[in-house]
Amino acid sequence: MATPLFPLMLPHGASIDKFLRAQVTLILFVSAYMAEIVRAGLSSVPRGQTEAGDALGLSHRSSPHRIAGAKGSFDSRSGSKT
Repeated sequence: MATPLFPLMLPHGASIDKFLRAQVTLILFVSAYMAEIVRAGLSSVPRGQTEAGDALGLSHRSSPHRIAGAKGSFDSRSGSKT
């Protein structure tokens, strides 16, 4: 679907060969897929863990980075291997 629509986004008169169109289409598809994996990994962190960071005295700025970022990135990596 993206291959026929891709030339519509280019300026008038510009043309790109089919191989480059296929590459751009694949790159967009894979990047959207990877973004969903990262989003799911960050969503998998329970709210109680961020509340535990607050209880330990972490600031509201560092708590998401130190707790949700670490656990979410681990969950994201393990999810992309399946």
